[in-house]
Amino acid sequence: MKAYELHPVREAARMSLTPPPGIQIVTIDAATLMLATPLCQNTLEEVFIVGTAPTVYCPLHSLKITKHF
Repeated sequence: MKAYELHPVREAARMSLTPPPGIQIVTIDAATLMLATPLCQNTLEEVFIVGTAPTVYCPLHSLKITKHF
C-alpha cells in the first residue's frame, strides 16, 4: 500500500517537490527520453543529478526551419 492511498492529498499543489542541491527536475519526451519541446504531447518530469540530464531536444516533435531564397 502506498502512503497516498492511506492519506490522500486534498490539494495537488501540496505535492510539489523542491529538489535538494545537486538535483534537477527536467521535462523529457516519453518516447525519446530527450528534452521535451513545446510540441511534445506525452512528457514526463524526471529527476537527474545536475550534469546528467539530457542536453538534446526531442527530434520527433521539433520545428524544422528551412531557408528559402
